[in-house]
Amino acid sequence: MKTKLENKEKLKKEILSNSIKYFKKYGKDGAPVDKLMAEVGATSGALYSHFLGKDDLFIQSIEEDMKRLIDKWTGVVTDNPNKGLKKIVNFYLSEKHVRSPEIGCLMVALSSDLYRLDCKKRVSIELGIEKLIEAVASGLLQGSKKERKEQARFILSTMVGAISICRIIYPGKPVKEFLRSAKKSISAILK
Repeated sequence: MKTKLENKEKLKKEILSNSIKYFKKYGKDGAPVDKLMAEVGATSGALYSHFLGKDDLFIQSIEEDMKRLIDKWTGVVTDNPNKGLKKIVNFYLSEKHVRSPEIGCLMVALSSDLYRLDCKKRVSIELGIEKLIEAVASGLLQGSKKERKEQARFILSTMVGAISICRIIYPGKPVKEFLRSAKKSISAILK
């Protein structure tokens, strides 16, 4: 009995971690249940044995990915605040992140889908964004707590905005210019 429960829980985690990549790449509506589950190596029946439906899978996938991102950023910044934050910024504002939505930030890849969620379902995302802001603020070395939080909001919104624009114009030449400009603006704060 315990093994069945463990296997079911393992499959659910696998579905969550793989489905978020698919959602990021194709959007919520661009991911039909059959294709989504085939990508995970399961049937559509498996979805309904673990989730209330596609919307439930979408919400839980987002919540899991947000937790993963918070843990990752917090860990990187905790180890070495300023250097860790620079590492986050350099990955975030990279062409690899522009080209690969499935491995990147859910805020950029799914902002339109997240906006369309009902307010109650967005609460956990809003809380996650606040935790990301706190992680960024903890990597800043100068200013009061309030000033660091304000700078962290600027950094996060600059990164998200830059990647959003770059994905629209990719593979055009201006991509590098947008990334360079965003890094330059953020670097002024990180000195």
